[in-house]
Amino acid sequence: MTDKLPTFAGPPPLPDTLEDPHKVIAVLWDELIKLIAIVEAQALRIAKLEEKLNADSGNSSKPPSQDRMKGGTSKEKRQSSGRKKGAAAGSCPPHARAAAGERAGCHSVLLPPASATSRPLHC
Repeated sequence: MTDKLPTFAGPPPLPDTLEDPHKVIAVLWDELIKLIAIVEAQALRIAKLEEKLNADSGNSSKPPSQDRMKGGTSKEKRQSSGRKKGAAAGSCPPHARAAAGERAGCHSVLLPPASATSRPLHC
């Protein structure tokens, strides 16, 4: 729609002759047909966009990794617990956890190779 619609202020003009209302009706009828076509095109476009928006891996060829998360909470919506980020105070430093292995824990006894000293090592 390139034409800007006129703005109407005040009462409509009164016709001078009987032919004037017929001309107005013809012009309005043409405008109505154009507006109906625009509304139908927009309704079709909206339906296609809604269908695209509701597409997921279950009803399209999209992979599951591209599905939108429904429900749940996002990071922005979550409230802070008030605790600091990171490991708990007094826990082993990261290098000790890596040396001991995540399963063993940092306070477990590490045994050196048989060729080394026989004393157990602690972190």
